[in-house]
Amino acid sequence: MKKLIYWLFPLLWMGVIYYASDQPYEEQDIKPFLSQHIDLSFLTAILQPISFSYHHSVVSVEQLGVEGFVEFLG
Repeated sequence: MKKLIYWLFPLLWMGVIYYASDQPYEEQDIKPFLSQHIDLSFLTAILQPISFSYHHSVVSVEQLGVEGFVEFLG
């Protein structure tokens, strides 16, 4: 039983990766899910000072919003 519980999380994670790899890029947007189900407003103050350049564009909470910034990091 202990071995089953030990392997449960990695197997579930592999299932998530397999499911996500089958989706086209346009359908992999998690921003609607984040904004509807999770309140990320508490992260605004924490992530606001973070800003960096990635592929000739600025990545920040101001540019992407909290959900977009979290999606970029994920």
